[in-house]
Amino acid sequence: LISMSDVSIYNIAKNIFSMTGNLIKSALRPISVQYCKKNTNILNKKTLSIYFILGVCLYLLFLVVVDLIFPFILVGDYTQSIELIRILCISLVIEPLAIILLQHITFNSLVKEYTLSINIVLIIQVFLYFTLAPQYGIKGLIFVNLVIVFIRALMNTLLVRNSYLNKFKIG
Repeated sequence: LISMSDVSIYNIAKNIFSMTGNLIKSALRPISVQYCKKNTNILNKKTLSIYFILGVCLYLLFLVVVDLIFPFILVGDYTQSIELIRILCISLVIEPLAIILLQHITFNSLVKEYTLSINIVLIIQVFLYFTLAPQYGIKGLIFVNLVIVFIRALMNTLLVRNSYLNKFKIG
């Protein structure tokens, strides 16, 4: 079982990372909206490369911030959350891509399909929490969060891909 101390450490890491994610989403959403308005095909090498490189840059930048600033903010027992934040940072690599995929889903009225995919992801997430948390503790919880980000991005990519196939009667 996870102790109350571990829950506190997990919550600090998760909340700090969530704040960062929200800042990134707020900055990238307007750009993604404009891009989706102008481009109907977002699953091309150029777009994917740009958004992937952006994600890698965000990841590296945030790692530097974590290493330089957080040791002064998170002291004592809470320094353990810094390692968890570093692990969560890995998801920043695909965050820009996830944002543009979600914009495409919204513009193309794939809300019903998106809702179904989110519910499937939530079921997987709950299953993984109950499976990994007892065995691996807070690192298991962080790992589940990381895996879920990648599963959600994969499902959104499949939704966008299927919308192209259906729209242009390909395949």
